Amino acid sequence: MAIGKTRVIVIGAGATGIICARELSNRGFLVTVLEAKDYVGGRAHSIHPESFSHPIETGAEFIHGDLPITKSLVREAGLSIIKVEGQSWHRYNGKLSTSQYFIEEWDLLMEKLQALEQDISIGEFLKKEFSDSRFDALRRSVVSFVEGYDAASVSNASAFALREEWLNEDFDAQYRIEGGYSKLMNYIKTECDKNGVRFSFSEEVTNIQWDVNKVLVRTKAGKFYESEKVIITIPIGVLQSENTILFKPEIKDRFEAIHKLGYGSVVKFLIEFKEKFWETLDPLNDGIGLKKMGFFFSDASIPTWWTQYPTDSTLLTGWLAGPSAEANKHKREEARLTEAVKALAYIFGFSEDQIRSKIKAWRIINWTEDVYSKGAYTYPTVEAPQARKQLILPVKDVIYFAGEGLYEGPEGGTVEAAFRSGLKTASELKVES
Repeated sequence: MAIGKTRVIVIGAGATGIICARELSNRGFLVTVLEAKDYVGGRAHSIHPESFSHPIETGAEFIHGDLPITKSLVREAGLSIIKVEGQSWHRYNGKLSTSQYFIEEWDLLMEKLQALEQDISIGEFLKKEFSDSRFDALRRSVVSFVEGYDAASVSNASAFALREEWLNEDFDAQYRIEGGYSKLMNYIKTECDKNGVRFSFSEEVTNIQWDVNKVLVRTKAGKFYESEKVIITIPIGVLQSENTILFKPEIKDRFEAIHKLGYGSVVKFLIEFKEKFWETLDPLNDGIGLKKMGFFFSDASIPTWWTQYPTDSTLLTGWLAGPSAEANKHKREEARLTEAVKALAYIFGFSEDQIRSKIKAWRIINWTEDVYSKGAYTYPTVEAPQARKQLILPVKDVIYFAGEGLYEGPEGGTVEAAFRSGLKTASELKVES
């Protein structure tokens, strides 16, 4: 061990953990990363099952906007990005349509939101400003968007935070990483390896004993790791679970703050078909039909689906998030496939047997049941700003928390937020003289 170098343990090898480890090792710290899973990237993880023609994204898939850190890292890694294109289609009450915007009366919604002076939940806001029956479609659209995109509950999600998100979101600037997010995560891990970062996989942390001079971390396997500082980057949903990591001395105030953050549920459906059967549909008789379909939004039980357009692919991805995913998190995979087939039959106007006959491969990822994730990502509650301020303060300059849920900005819940939090936390650690 190099004399005089401060030792840091990073718990979690997701996007936050590995970018934090790279930055710390660049600055001269001795870094050990402990990860409960057997890979880096956390909820940004690509796999290539034999039954699928191409790699699939089990979690994070998009770069939501021209995000400087993520896109810079992609360039640094020598990877390419693909701009997401295509039309948005909708089916509500059996009616099929296409339109540029999927929330009706958006301007009025934003006008009322910008006039809001005190933060309340978005559900309370809708009840206060849009309770009239003529706004039924608007309320339905907002609820669908908040639950689907933010994986949030409208009764808890902050109206102020959603206002900031919507004012800054560029829905036309969406990208994918060619080959998948794992290519980027593995590149960062390789950079860590070059800097001497030590990774220990399949190591679930159970106990942290600490004082102002030393940290002793114990894992489920009975191993011990020592350091001067520890950075905890595991998902907020895991930290909200009872007795995930036991601290001695306890840090009750930090865990009280953790429980004030919102954390959403999600189930992701990945179904590859033998052919792009949706391209045969031409409901508007314009000769194009659904050939350029990007996203499909509906009132089906699994409401959101997307293609890989403009990439030539027969994959359809379904997304069930928020309270609906939480309410059905214990369903068996076969039951979920049946639900997906039923939703697609309704959306595209085929029978369930026809949809089933077209399936080549399928995989369902239930992040909410994953013990090392417990869901999708955080969402801001009314109490979140104060809770985050408390959590980003280090405990006696020894214990630090970081992650996408602790990022203060409009890109919350994204890989960009995870990177930003990791870099910020790493910059705050002082190198001992």
